[in-house]
Amino acid sequence: MMKKLVPCFFLLLFFVGALYAEEQYLFSWTPVEGAVSYRVSIDRQNRNGSWTRFLTRNTSNTQFQMAFEAGNYRYRTLAVDFLGSQSPESAWKEFSVAAPPPVPEPVAAPEPVSAPEPEPVAAPEPVSSPAPAPVSSPEPALAPVPQIIQTPAYPQSQGKISLGIGPVCNFMDKENGLGIGGSAVFEYRAAKFFSFGTNIGVSYGLKKILSTDVGLSGRWYPLCLANKKGKDWFELGLGLIAGAIIAMPDTDLSNSRGSILAGLDIGARFIMGSFYIEPFVRGGYPFLANAGILFGYRKQ
Repeated sequence: MMKKLVPCFFLLLFFVGALYAEEQYLFSWTPVEGAVSYRVSIDRQNRNGSWTRFLTRNTSNTQFQMAFEAGNYRYRTLAVDFLGSQSPESAWKEFSVAAPPPVPEPVAAPEPVSAPEPEPVAAPEPVSSPAPAPVSSPEPALAPVPQIIQTPAYPQSQGKISLGIGPVCNFMDKENGLGIGGSAVFEYRAAKFFSFGTNIGVSYGLKKILSTDVGLSGRWYPLCLANKKGKDWFELGLGLIAGAIIAMPDTDLSNSRGSILAGLDIGARFIMGSFYIEPFVRGGYPFLANAGILFGYRKQ
């Protein structure tokens, strides 16, 4: 019986050693609004104290599990939106995986006890050797679960209210020709990617036609970029304008005529803190095309 127990005991020790070879860690985080994937970067510390990239994983889920050998590690994460824009990376967070405990030495089976020579009268019963109790291995310690720091996928500081003013050059048709004037814009950011507002413009044509227009506008911002500190620096806007225009030939109010105003515009907004510069172009009716540049202020 003792000879059968010893091989089984060695198999038990091998299983315990394999169980302690690696620790299972669960990485999990809360979903980020607008994110379609997440990128987790993990580094491992070398013996000289430097760090080497251990793993980079892209996932559309909000958790994953993997095993680690003993050592010191650090990790950080970022979120990615559907346009490929990346949020700033979270700060590094370190964690350690403890080395497995030493595997206990196997207990050698004792030599069988030889029975004494029997007396002529009566032979004694053979003495049975007790089997050694198997050595119990300590339970593995629970590995700590590192928490991923949530990072936004989009800039969170878009200006709620924007005011802009700047020069404009208009072209209506061959009859009315070119006009030079100015435009003022008020805009309210109703959502992360949408806004509405008011446009007011005044133009004086080379053929002595003074025009004034007022319109309502709505805009969609499909592209919003931020720097590594999470501050906005660029927005691309696409908009619709609808309103009315009054034209006065020779600046004569009695000879004025009115018309509807409708068109599309596109603007590239470069942001510097609370201020911005936005070159834009528009097309529609009655202005076939106009272009200008706005200098504005954004209030959070």
